[in-house]
Amino acid sequence: MAGESKSLLFKTGFAWLIVAAMVMCPRHLFCQSTRAADEEPLRSETGSATTVESAIAPPVNQQPTANDQRSPAKPRDYRDRATQLLGAAKAGDRDAPYKFFSVIDRCNTILDFYFATNGRPLTLDEGLEKVPNASRKRQAEGEFPHCHRFQEHNVAFELGSAEYWLENATQSGQPRAEAETARRLHYQDSMNTNVPLYSNPVTGFSVSIPSGSPPNRRAVDLLRAAVKSLDPQVLEIIGSAQTELHGSRMAEVVDRYAWLYVACQRGADCSPTSHWATDCPESCDVSTPEGIFKPWSRDDWPAVQQRAKEINAKLDAGKWDELGLCPCAKRRCL
Repeated sequence: MAGESKSLLFKTGFAWLIVAAMVMCPRHLFCQSTRAADEEPLRSETGSATTVESAIAPPVNQQPTANDQRSPAKPRDYRDRATQLLGAAKAGDRDAPYKFFSVIDRCNTILDFYFATNGRPLTLDEGLEKVPNASRKRQAEGEFPHCHRFQEHNVAFELGSAEYWLENATQSGQPRAEAETARRLHYQDSMNTNVPLYSNPVTGFSVSIPSGSPPNRRAVDLLRAAVKSLDPQVLEIIGSAQTELHGSRMAEVVDRYAWLYVACQRGADCSPTSHWATDCPESCDVSTPEGIFKPWSRDDWPAVQQRAKEINAKLDAGKWDELGLCPCAKRRCL
């Protein structure tokens, strides 16, 4: 009987520990759930969809014009585009290595998630059979014609791995590469050092808290260097990194959409055909960035607008150290 009482006391105490942590330290919890992600098209590890789209676009002199009477172009082959970018990278184009990384990373993500099982490549029909919902099915069906040739070759052997080219671009000081590398380092840091509190393998929901260990110094420095470029695609990557910077999906919503909104205001693609518009969670007014991000941020929209004003003001004033680019539980690094 005493043993049962102790067990009950332990379970009750642990439950209250989780509740207390969520109430007292909501900005320091790191929560993950697969449910929301399952409702959206798959995102590549590349932080900025805009970067990927610009990387795979044909050169300006190959773009169709309004008077072009030729038949519609075939789906762009990303393998051919990767080969073109490889040549540009070897010729010294500073932006080519990051664009090259973006193309490889995008196709690797699509093929690994939709068109592979236990290391065995799948055909289009086989892959579509295991796609969980209509949104992702459209994505898989649309991306396969672009990426399928990556299945036929050992890309890492022939062209170099995505990680190699990302590091190459980062070492050269390419701002988008610096921001993306920083995002990945912060993510890995949180996975390695956060203290787990609760995990449900059935739902994919987990709760953990930052350990208080020092942040990754290189990640902090890279993100600071990248934001000084004011590149809208860098700002978009910073928006996607807010979970790692906050340590909590509950705390990061306002900053996440504020940074993405700022990125749009400064030139990132938030047109009616952008992924933010086409993936909008409910009926959106896609004619303006405001009409797109209000549904994304829901009840937090007024706070998002206010935070966006603050971010813009600090960017314009060059107050880089006041932008919250260090994990929030470790702000001593500022």
